[in-house]
Amino acid sequence: MGDSIDRPIDHQQERRLRRRHFLEVSALGLAAVAAPPFTRTTVLAATGAISRGGTLRIGVPERFTGFDIFGTRSRTDYQATDNILDRLVTYDAHFVPRGMLAESWRAVDSTTWVFTLRSGVSFHDGTPFNAAAAAFSIDRLRQSPFKSQVARISRVSAVNDTTLEIKVSQPFPTLPAVLTQSFASIVSPTAYQKLGPAGFSKAPVGTGPFRFVSWNPSAELVLAANPHYWRTDPSGGRYPYVQKVVWKILPDVAAATLALQAGDVDLITTVSLPSVSQLASGPGTKVSETPTLGWNYIFLNTRTTPFNDVHKRRAVQYAIDRKAIVDAVLLGHGVPMLGPLPPNSWAYDPSITTKGLYGPHADVKKARQELAAAHAAGGFAFSLTYPTLDPFTGVAQAVKAQLAAVGITANLDGREIGTVLDNMFVSKFQALNIDWSGRIDEDLSTAAFYETKGANNFEQYSNPTVDGLLKQAGSITDRSRRAVLYHRAQALINADAPIILLFFPTQTIGLRSNVQGFQNLGDQRIPLYNVWLGAS
Repeated sequence: MGDSIDRPIDHQQERRLRRRHFLEVSALGLAAVAAPPFTRTTVLAATGAISRGGTLRIGVPERFTGFDIFGTRSRTDYQATDNILDRLVTYDAHFVPRGMLAESWRAVDSTTWVFTLRSGVSFHDGTPFNAAAAAFSIDRLRQSPFKSQVARISRVSAVNDTTLEIKVSQPFPTLPAVLTQSFASIVSPTAYQKLGPAGFSKAPVGTGPFRFVSWNPSAELVLAANPHYWRTDPSGGRYPYVQKVVWKILPDVAAATLALQAGDVDLITTVSLPSVSQLASGPGTKVSETPTLGWNYIFLNTRTTPFNDVHKRRAVQYAIDRKAIVDAVLLGHGVPMLGPLPPNSWAYDPSITTKGLYGPHADVKKARQELAAAHAAGGFAFSLTYPTLDPFTGVAQAVKAQLAAVGITANLDGREIGTVLDNMFVSKFQALNIDWSGRIDEDLSTAAFYETKGANNFEQYSNPTVDGLLKQAGSITDRSRRAVLYHRAQALINADAPIILLFFPTQTIGLRSNVQGFQNLGDQRIPLYNVWLGAS
């Protein structure tokens, strides 16, 4: 069957796959924009009656690299596979886990979860979806580069066709949230074993609203409606509405905007800053924009000079004017980050806007006090690595200018995005600017970045007290209690300043005016099951 699921992934291969996966959570040269203040327009008002049929044409900025969900590489890959494959669990507009292929679930005890699955669902190849198929996919996930996300799972077994039992080695209250992630999608075991990972990557088979038809890596991906899709709309009609989806590769963002205006495509997944107001006012086009759970930030390598000194880290933190960056680089579209908990997270602490360690503007006095404490009153120099893409180039230039005001020299080191990620994964940097798309639960985001052994702790930060707070928060179910623990951890993290948090980006989608039903949750997904084409 190609790779055995029991075959370990060598470290070099794992780094390559994680590098590709991180592309899913890094900006690929696309400026994030939204209309301030931090508001949400997740569903554009639909006009006219729902219609069926037609071809939806989508412009994406990068080539697809493959569709093996257990090694999927880029954000665009995930946007496609999310429409081909389903997961056991999804989430609503408030990021609360809801049933998808699983109708319900419960924790029987502290080490046992039971999921009740939908019956009568089939994969695109005609084979049945059942608990054995779900167990196959989760076991494959446990051997993938994303295995750290499910390390607490000790055994997965099919009790019967509609009952899945998951045993965990320790309490795992966030398991349903983990299973909403794209890497936890359910694949056809028959197709995966027949094709192997490489073959499946070129022709994925799932239970989703669209089935794979063809893929020309340099030009387009074609999907067709799944006529047997299990999901129905409120009136009982079967999803999806459109008959065909064609994803077109349009690497030039300006050219993609022109293609949308000309009617050559119906939706573009990214919109450049200068084009937002133009597309929003039409004619024939509109914009969907919403805040994300993601971050734009700068890793500081806490194990090497100069940022092994907490005072130098704090000096940088105080010297940066986040509001000025949002205004100048994002033209006012964005929200300064005052901590790792985003405003649309259930764990957000509103008091941080008035009682936080730092504010949206620079505090030059405190920055100089920290420099003095570091015995570096005259400043110091470091190298800032960043992708040579927007908005990173503008951000890096703004940061350089702001730090110069207190005597800190940031030597800019712009590189191709792949090289930046390669260096990031092995912590080969002094400071590195990047972003990511965020997660629906803080156990998947704050813990990933700040726990000593966190999957994204490339800054090599370690604080045993923070570790304890984050582990405790990830082991209980009461959100109010968890939020308090995250607030305490956030205060310590901000004081240690291992990551310079800059701003919360947004997800902006350009559409033709006749595209109806599109839902933008700010999660970088492009859900198409409920989209239809109205009159032009």
